[in-house]
Amino acid sequence: MTVAGCRDAFDPAKPIDVIASGAWTDVQRADLDHAAACWNLGFGMDYRTDTSADEQQVRVEFDELMCLNPDDWAWTSMGFDTKVTLCPDHFAPPGEVFPDELFGILTHELGHVAGIPVQVDDPGSIMGGVEPRLLFDRRGRPIFSAEDHALFAQYNPDFAPPVVCDPVVDVVSAPGLRCACPMTD
Repeated sequence: MTVAGCRDAFDPAKPIDVIASGAWTDVQRADLDHAAACWNLGFGMDYRTDTSADEQQVRVEFDELMCLNPDDWAWTSMGFDTKVTLCPDHFAPPGEVFPDELFGILTHELGHVAGIPVQVDDPGSIMGGVEPRLLFDRRGRPIFSAEDHALFAQYNPDFAPPVVCDPVVDVVSAPGLRCACPMTD
C-alpha cells in the first residue's frame, strides 16, 4: 500500500540514502542492500544503504503497528519524512520456509520510493502481482517486467540514467537472493 502525497519528493538523478532504522539482523540488512542494488542496476537509481544525512533519504523500519491490518506487509509514505514501514510478523527468521520474502517486499517498496505510486496487475511485475515468496523460483529471470519499466519511465519522464543491465534474480547464499546482471556469452 502506498501514500504518494508528495510525488515529487525525490529527484531520481540524485543519491537517495536508504537507512535501516531500529534493530536489523545482518541477513535483513543484506536484503535491503540487495533490493536497493536491483533498482541501481535496472534503472540507474543511486540508492545508498551505507550512508546517511544526505539531502534525500528514506527510513526503513519494522513496526508492530503495521501488523494491525493482517493483509498489509509494508507501507511506503512519501513526503517530508519518507519511510517504509514493515510488519515484522510477516517475515520468517532466516532459514525458514520462504527466506526471500523480505527481499521481495523491500524491492517492491523501493519502487514506490522511486516514484511509482501504483500497484499493477501484471503477475510478473515486482510492482504488482509477484508473490514475494515466489521470487526464489524466478532465479535467472528478470526481476523487473516491461510494465515496471514503463511505469518508471511514466513517473520519471525527465530521468534518463545510464542503465547497467536488466537484472535477474540470483542466489547469494542460502538463504538470500539478490539481483545480478545476466551472464553474456
